[in-house]
Amino acid sequence: MSFIKTLKVNTIKKMGVSPVMLIFLIMIALAVSSCSVTKKVSAKRNLKKYGFEYLKLNMEKNEFTFHDLSAKLSLTYKNEKSSTHLRGQLRMREDSILWISFSPAMGIEAARLILTQDSIKFINRLNKTYFLGEYEMLDTLINTTIDYIIVQSMILANELPYYKLDHYSVKADDNMYLLTMEKKRKVKRSIKKGKSPTNIIIEKVWLDPVNFRMRRVEMYEMGNDKKKLVVQYDDYGETEGKMFPYKIKIFVFADNDIVIDVNYNKVRLDETLSFPFRIPSKYKYAF
Repeated sequence: MSFIKTLKVNTIKKMGVSPVMLIFLIMIALAVSSCSVTKKVSAKRNLKKYGFEYLKLNMEKNEFTFHDLSAKLSLTYKNEKSSTHLRGQLRMREDSILWISFSPAMGIEAARLILTQDSIKFINRLNKTYFLGEYEMLDTLINTTIDYIIVQSMILANELPYYKLDHYSVKADDNMYLLTMEKKRKVKRSIKKGKSPTNIIIEKVWLDPVNFRMRRVEMYEMGNDKKKLVVQYDDYGETEGKMFPYKIKIFVFADNDIVIDVNYNKVRLDETLSFPFRIPSKYKYAF
């Protein structure tokens, strides 16, 4: 409507604009202004023509892909007893390594974390301790199952890869597509934990009907939905032509509930990155 406001009455008269022409100009202005409004899509109506395979294909096509990624982050960690706010730097190499340096204030590093497919490494510079171990230790601490692929998928708002799809269903929920999938856990992880390779994980994904990106994800083991991982994605922004989730809220429902708020900025792709990690000789093992 700002286009019309610029047309003063006396200017219109001087131009000799007729009522018909004025109506035409108003219609143009309305059309131009409506271009910035996101088209509302009815997920329920579209389900009649879009089946599960179509939705899953578009979800995979719109996933965030990269080789190396770096970003600044701010993080708030809350459990039932305390709350901690941290800032840091994130570096990732796809399907390989995740590196985070945490700095509470003044740019002085307080802790450093490295996750790989098989291990966790952590140093706490505040109390001069470190931890080296496998994901089974993390499972014990939060009483739910986490691995590298789950963490990477959470950060990028991508579906869990390397999990075999057994059963699925799809419906409309809150004007989003809700995909419910039953998947078999990775065999090597199940065997290491002494479990059957047929152990099933349930993944629920709420898809945006416009860009097919995830808005919410829930994951839990079949028969144990009281202990689950829930991730919400509240803000997507374009990074080199790809939609990256800049705000993430993570809920870990277990014996001790955890809430993590993460905000990203200055996301960069495919720069040359290093992942330094060294344990000073005077540091003590934490567990």
